[in-house]
Amino acid sequence: MKKESGDPRSKGMINIQIQKNSVGFQLDSYVENTKKDLIILREKDNEIVLSEKTNKNSTFIMTKKNKKYFLKSNFINKTVGENGTYELFKQ
Repeated sequence: MKKESGDPRSKGMINIQIQKNSVGFQLDSYVENTKKDLIILREKDNEIVLSEKTNKNSTFIMTKKNKKYFLKSNFINKTVGENGTYELFKQ
């Protein structure tokens, strides 16, 4: 997706649903449509570290800073072909 950043088809949406006993991750774009079941590895005041159930090296780090939420993930970096931090919006 990196090479097509000016193309509207290169845009995507990340959806994370955190419930009591489960965490669902979904990445939807023109190129990728991926769903993963995640687990919570650890929680701190302003950070939650998640991983895939089947691969604990595949991490998703959610942080809160100045009332905004951000996501970093080595899984997403590998999938989209670039390193990035994504701002999340609570719905």
